[in-house]
Amino acid sequence: MNKLRYSDEKYLCDYDLDTDLFELFDLKVEDLIPLRSVYILITDKGKKILKKIENTEDMKFITTALDYIKDGYSDILTFVKAGDGNYYVRWKDGIYCVMELIEGRECCCSNPLDVVIASKALAQYHKSSLGILKYLEGSNLEILKSNLGKFPNKFNEAKENLLDIKQRVGKYGYKNTFDNILLESIDEQIENINESIKRIEKSNYENLCRDENKIVLCHNDLAHHNIILSEDRAYFIDFEYSLVDIRVHDICNFLMKSIKNYGYDFDKSIEIINAYDSVWKIEKDELEVLYAIMTFPNDYYNLVYNYYNKKKNWSYESFLSKFQNKLADELDRKDFLKIYEEKKITK
Repeated sequence: MNKLRYSDEKYLCDYDLDTDLFELFDLKVEDLIPLRSVYILITDKGKKILKKIENTEDMKFITTALDYIKDGYSDILTFVKAGDGNYYVRWKDGIYCVMELIEGRECCCSNPLDVVIASKALAQYHKSSLGILKYLEGSNLEILKSNLGKFPNKFNEAKENLLDIKQRVGKYGYKNTFDNILLESIDEQIENINESIKRIEKSNYENLCRDENKIVLCHNDLAHHNIILSEDRAYFIDFEYSLVDIRVHDICNFLMKSIKNYGYDFDKSIEIINAYDSVWKIEKDELEVLYAIMTFPNDYYNLVYNYYNKKKNWSYESFLSKFQNKLADELDRKDFLKIYEEKKITK
């Protein structure tokens, strides 16, 4: 069992674990186990997952999208309907959903076989979501989560935010260690964003965003714990951040999450691309967009933005430790991108 993080413990304290709640899903709970930000339920109908959600609009988007995909791909999570036929219930001051537990183990990114299985499964999952944009547009959803065409604006906005932060911090009379590290590193990261902007503007990005054969439901959080392996099959769980976009968005997400804790291993990145490509060929213009997205310093930007805009309830020490670790990772990421370009993967 994974050890709970402090932030998870705070989140789990907000759950109302009343037996009347479980009865709304027609479940008798014999035991429950905390895991990250959810609970595993041991019930009379097998093992389930209880999750507290923020709003019903996101839930409707996810369940509608997954119902569409399941016609062609079944290795994804399944929601349990409540007695009223909905996939969620309002209970006291919260909204809850229940999912079937997928038995298996988390994907191990240091295991080449796991990476290949997950990469091929991702391609199959993406293929099954073709046509998702038209389907969702006709589903009368209150919201349609889409990132199509938004990367250039995202990059430019990030650049402006970093320039603003640099100016603000430069005026501080007293600068702490975090501030000083920021001022030493920020110019290089702004230049990295400039490179991302230049590359995506030169690419075929806009046309790809209009190509229905490249538009899929992106999972958008393909960390190892959201990929469960069982009997040589990969199952995708937790679609909280899912959205409609071109598939290279997800390929980049999986690739970078898989290699960043292993020194940005170039060979591992090629294994991922080749495995995906063996199921659904990645075109040259998509690889060029992939490189543009990889060049963007996503981890650095998110941490800096969250720190200076107080978006996370983390201690200063936690922020500083994460910042130092990410800067150490940046050296490996820089070497990886250099090798990637030298090998002409984007050509």
